[in-house]
Amino acid sequence: MGTGANDSVGKHDTDGGGSPAQVILFPCMTHSGHIHCRPPRYKHKPTRTWVETQGEWEMYRARLLSLRAKEPALKFSREVKKRLNADVEEYTGVRYKAFDDLLDGIFCAYLAYYFWYWRHEHCWVVGNMETGYVTLPGCRLHSCLLAAGSSNG
Repeated sequence: MGTGANDSVGKHDTDGGGSPAQVILFPCMTHSGHIHCRPPRYKHKPTRTWVETQGEWEMYRARLLSLRAKEPALKFSREVKKRLNADVEEYTGVRYKAFDDLLDGIFCAYLAYYFWYWRHEHCWVVGNMETGYVTLPGCRLHSCLLAAGSSNG
């Protein structure tokens, strides 16, 4: 979505805010309501074991699949469903990177669909045209502290 830190001066960067969007779209439920948890850490880093990374991937996969029950609903093609259901326990390196790219692509496509579907309703824009901005889905759950601070959620 955005072009990143290498933008030249005078260009505008618009981003869908992957991690913040995950925090908003995938809240954790508690007995007293909901909270916004950290996004899954499915990206492999030198400080994470492959087992940790793959466990986080399983959590993210479940969250992506849960978008089938959201509005707007995410529909997966037969091929994408097959790839999402692969057992990634033995995936490392380049093979895992293909799954990482698949997840990022699905989520970015869903964010674009979400923003198109809702237009300005249920969407937040953080920043401005001069310095750049991030577009985020608005939290639609009742009594959300994030929604209380928003002017257009």
